[in-house]
Formats: sequence, structure tokens, C-alpha cells
Amino acid sequence: MKSGKSTLAAWLHRLSAEHLERVLAARPDAVSPPEPRSVSELAERLQRPGSVALALPRLPLPALQTAEALAALGAPASRDVLADLLNATEGRAARGLETALQTLSTHALVWPDREGALRMAAPPAAGVGHAARAGPAAGGAV
Repeated sequence: MKSGKSTLAAWLHRLSAEHLERVLAARPDAVSPPEPRSVSELAERLQRPGSVALALPRLPLPALQTAEALAALGAPASRDVLADLLNATEGRAARGLETALQTLSTHALVWPDREGALRMAAPPAAGVGHAARAGPAAGGAV
């Protein structure tokens, strides 16, 4: 089984140039000098706990809550299982989940592997949960 780091590198390789540019803009610390020499090195930098910790405060609360739910499931997990957990299978809640997953993807914090399972960067010691609890509850809808 591939590690989260190798699945992140594989996912980064599959991104369009536009999506990769958005990831790099969202996570500038990962490309600070000396610049990464390969996609694998970029993936390793994106997975560093310090880099993840820098990205979390930039996220809107629904994205943090989504990441916390995925962490609770024990990634990798299917999108459907995540949607069921968040009661986000239909309507506005489903659209909110999609927006949250896109935000997490743009920050290279959650990404799909080749089978479609959602993978995630390991949260730092204070964790996603600490950051997500800092704001008001979203009332069950993501």
C-alpha cells in the first residue's frame, strides 16, 4: 500500500497546471527557497507538520470541520462515507461538502488517490480538531 506522501506525489503529478498553480499559491512555504527539485520533494514539504500547521488557519470553518471529520474516519475514506458522517448527501449540504473538499484540495490537505479514496495530510500535534473547535458550530451542514 502506498503511503500518504507517495499518493500525494502521484496526485500532484496528475494535476492540471492551473490547479497546481493554485496549490502553490495556497502553500507558499512549500516552495520557499531552496525550491523543491521534484514533485516528490514538493509532496514531502506539503506533508511536513509545520507546513500543515501554517495552512490550517487560512481555511474557512467548513473546510476545517470536513478535515476533522475525515481525520475521525481515519483516512483514506470514501467521499460517500464522509458525506454520510456529515449528513451532507443532498442539496445545500452536499454542495457545501464539495466546496470544502475543493478548498482542502487547493491547499493539498485532502486529495483523492487513484481509487477515489480521500487521503489527507497528517494534522499537526494540536491537530485539525483544535482548529475546528475554535469557531462556532456549523449546525450540521458543511
